[in-house]
Amino acid sequence: LFGDVNGDGNVDMQDATLLSRYLADWDVEPALEAADVNVDGKVDMQDVTLLRRYLAGWDVTFGPQ
Repeated sequence: LFGDVNGDGNVDMQDATLLSRYLADWDVEPALEAADVNVDGKVDMQDVTLLRRYLAGWDVTFGPQ
């Protein structure tokens, strides 16, 4: 499930927070295959931004189209 970086079956702010912490080099282990929400081949702040916009109700899509 794209965006479910903590693997709990839900896409929520816990996922965005975990991904932000991973990118800040905290000692956390996100599901990297789910973390590349814009499917550009890398996990970076663009993925966090897109995930947060989705959670805020913006009309965005992610994952393979």
